[in-house]
Amino acid sequence: MEHELAELDRRRIEPHLAQARLLPGKTLETFDFAAVPMLSKAHVSAITAGVGKSHLGSAIGLSLVEEGYRVLFSRTTDLVQKLQQAWRDLVLESAIAKLENSTC
Repeated sequence: MEHELAELDRRRIEPHLAQARLLPGKTLETFDFAAVPMLSKAHVSAITAGVGKSHLGSAIGLSLVEEGYRVLFSRTTDLVQKLQQAWRDLVLESAIAKLENSTC
């Protein structure tokens, strides 16, 4: 039964990982917290398990913008709603292209 549950979990996660285009091997377990002593592993773990992710993401985005980087922040629900509206308006391809260009 444990094997079946693990397989179900793997099949649930795999498509999301493929779509996310995350960098391979970059996990919280492999992050060198010693290289960034002001970053607490306990705090990062608490954030990923609980609330405050949007606040932190927005704050990090602001810092990056101030450093000259391009940033796009969107809550998942807002993004899904925008894409659903674009689909209804028959402009989904251009909406997706706009997103791809804004995050490069």
